[in-house]
Amino acid sequence: MASASLYAILGDDDYLVREKALEIFEGLAPEFPDDLSREIIDGRADRVEDVERILADAKSACQTLSLFGGGKLVWINEANFLNQSKTGAAQGSKDALESTKQWLGELGDSKLLLSACPVHRNHPFIKWLQQNSNYEDVAKQEKEEASFRRLVESAAHECGIRFAPGAVEFLSQKIGGHSRLGVEETRKLAA
Repeated sequence: MASASLYAILGDDDYLVREKALEIFEGLAPEFPDDLSREIIDGRADRVEDVERILADAKSACQTLSLFGGGKLVWINEANFLNQSKTGAAQGSKDALESTKQWLGELGDSKLLLSACPVHRNHPFIKWLQQNSNYEDVAKQEKEEASFRRLVESAAHECGIRFAPGAVEFLSQKIGGHSRLGVEETRKLAA
């Protein structure tokens, strides 16, 4: 049964994952009106000790009442330890993730958002998240070419420009289909 307080946004494209997680964070923010009730934790870990610290910081933040009462909105941003990297595959990291399951099921008034990239979809913790959170795998929703086109055309629309026929495909080929770079280059072209 998915928790209404736990959100997991995962994928292979860090830009797409961050954009979707930011959208959810901003959507939940009105429930936590003061800045002191919202916290963003850098989820990048180079060692098992970093994973343990990140998870301990998240637990502490979720279990600490906001200054004005009530829960907190906590975002573990850019977690990079749910994969087969040296850190992600380490038994210490797996043990630390296993120990979080209990308190993640008891968030109370707090909400936790986890965004992670890259991920190993067979990781045991990801399997648990699929069953126990509002889980979204950004990469599974649309093909890379379609997401690149959507993001670049959206950026062009925001800038008040339009691409000529074939221009989006040309841009994609030139920059290797990287979503973030496509948006940045579109904004540069419009300036």
